[in-house]
Amino acid sequence: MLKVLLSSLLAGLVLSLVGVNLETALSFIGQTPETLAADSRRLFEWAAPKTLLGAIFVIPGWLIIYLFLPYDDD
Repeated sequence: MLKVLLSSLLAGLVLSLVGVNLETALSFIGQTPETLAADSRRLFEWAAPKTLLGAIFVIPGWLIIYLFLPYDDD
């Protein structure tokens, strides 16, 4: 995770030195910061309830399997 964060920071630094900023990069793909934020919010509103519903079944199942696995001394 730290490597991804540092490489993203380095790439952003290099791009800003070349003259590329967020608005120009987003306009290249036909987006604005506002539409990107709205799309991200809609994605979260769609995914969050489904993720929580899945976690209600996955986490207890994982816990039961984990508790009954044979213990390995190695």
